[in-house]
Amino acid sequence: MGASPACSNAACRIPFRAPRRAVWLSTLVPGLGDLYLRHYLFGSLEFVGSMALLALGIGLAVEGVRNGEVGMAVVGLVVFLVLPRLIDHAITRRMAMKGLVPLADRATPGGARTLPVFPGWCWGLFAAGTALAAVLAWAVATEAGRGAGLGAAREAAEAGRFDEAMAKFAAARAEGRGDDEAKARLALALYRAGDVEDGGAVVASMKGNTVEASLADEVNAEMATYREAFRAYHEGRVALVRGQRDRAWPLLDKALAAFRKVKRPAVPHGRGEVLADLAAEVLEPPVAPDRLAAAARFLGEAGSDAPAAKLAVARGSILSLRGEAEAARAALATASASGLAVEWRLLALEARARVARNQGERQAVAGEAEAIEDEELEDEDGSLARRRDALLEAGRAR
Repeated sequence: MGASPACSNAACRIPFRAPRRAVWLSTLVPGLGDLYLRHYLFGSLEFVGSMALLALGIGLAVEGVRNGEVGMAVVGLVVFLVLPRLIDHAITRRMAMKGLVPLADRATPGGARTLPVFPGWCWGLFAAGTALAAVLAWAVATEAGRGAGLGAAREAAEAGRFDEAMAKFAAARAEGRGDDEAKARLALALYRAGDVEDGGAVVASMKGNTVEASLADEVNAEMATYREAFRAYHEGRVALVRGQRDRAWPLLDKALAAFRKVKRPAVPHGRGEVLADLAAEVLEPPVAPDRLAAAARFLGEAGSDAPAAKLAVARGSILSLRGEAEAARAALATASASGLAVEWRLLALEARARVARNQGERQAVAGEAEAIEDEELEDEDGSLARRRDALLEAGRAR
């Protein structure tokens, strides 16, 4: 069976359907080989199913590429395109090699009357299957388009390009693109890359909508980790200010362990930086003598275990409040506060304003204060904006 392309009986002049042709037709499009072998019901069902799988596989591959998920694209192609063809290749080969399906109705004196490869009604089936594939592909592409842009935003987030990621996120939202699962994946990428601030903003944009359970669990776990870290941080700071060091440092060390990879918002990454940040907070004007003494104590305990720019700004601020203008100017000259959080930049400007030698220097300080973006000055009690306004007023005074 199957070893010969025609019946071995000399009286039979009816050639069989070619096994190789049937196999490759099914490999090209599952179902075609079965229709060629005249298994019409099974072949029709398989053809329609293969066209649906073709559309889904291509759609998933396109969505995976758009979202930067190469694995998803490969899985879509293998599961929906390659695997069905391999399976049907094997099944059709087994059926075709039986050699039972003739090419003609009967033998005739003039030879075999060849049947068409496909009956006429199959062409209507082919048209319907192609239309089904086109409709499904359009639907999948439309759904994938909703997430377009957020895949690129997630890729930027994973690379640490947070401003670019959020710009792409804002553009996708403005165009009405991006479903909640794509947003959840972006939020997860931001959290894991260290942008807790923007990760929270993306989650807030979802308005509590539901997403796939395992993805939601991952996002919630990241959020819970940082919530606990910030709680421990604030409790530890309060305990440290009250002199409860035995309680403060275990809490702060727990927070610092979670803060090691955090890039946004600005958080301390070591004990010295915790103390330097406390000193800066205490130095916020107006500064009473007891607060000045506390700031000096915190800064002394910080030693060199803090960013040099923060140490220099805090030292310059303390010296300026003590009236040691030359020493304050020398300390501030060693620091570049441009890369620090707005609280530190204001602290440096306030110290420079105190030790300014003339109106020109005060106006220069006011110019730098005016250049600070309003968005950076948004806080709960408006203290940052008031500090900036005070510097502007000092620059206008004669």
